[in-house]
Amino acid sequence: MTSSEPQPDPFDSSVEESLLDAWFAGNKEAMSDLLSAFKPRIWSICWRTLGHYEDAADLTQDVLVKVMVGIEGFDRRAKFSTWVYRIAVNACMSHLRKQKLRRHPSLDAPASGPQEGGRTLTRGNQVPSREPGPVEGVEHEDELRALGKALETLDEEPRLLILLRDMHAVEYVQLAEIFEVPVGTIKSRLFRARAALCEEMKEQGTGER
Repeated sequence: MTSSEPQPDPFDSSVEESLLDAWFAGNKEAMSDLLSAFKPRIWSICWRTLGHYEDAADLTQDVLVKVMVGIEGFDRRAKFSTWVYRIAVNACMSHLRKQKLRRHPSLDAPASGPQEGGRTLTRGNQVPSREPGPVEGVEHEDELRALGKALETLDEEPRLLILLRDMHAVEYVQLAEIFEVPVGTIKSRLFRARAALCEEMKEQGTGER
């Protein structure tokens, strides 16, 4: 498994700011564009953190509603994406605390959701369309499944750090704001999380040798 810096998100900050400007100027359609842009990213975070299709779908909708309701009070001192990710992260952590979920269902357990190409979607085969970072160089479905299994061995916070940084290209400064710790702390936690992920991949025989 190779490693590399995450690639920039196609939905860049300039587009984000333009849509925010439009919404605050009274263009209500801009909200639909913002939600459409962020929904896949919110879904990816919820799905890969919870590992349960229905819970992830419900939580994604909850986060979107919180964004719609709370945007009136958004002061724009932070990036809109930082604010949205913080809502998603807090929602995931709160859900896990309430459900006391410390380990998740098997990656290959059928998800109680839709089917695609005659197969039921599971966390192992429902892979987001773009996953830079640890996924670079992982080409086959069984390797993607192994990556998912390795991710689910991590605790919630390191898993979220890897999801946000390596799969969604969230900047270190944004991560520091989301988790409310210094940038240096984020970097050290992310280093440990990546090391744990790589070690797990090696144990599965799919990491670098």
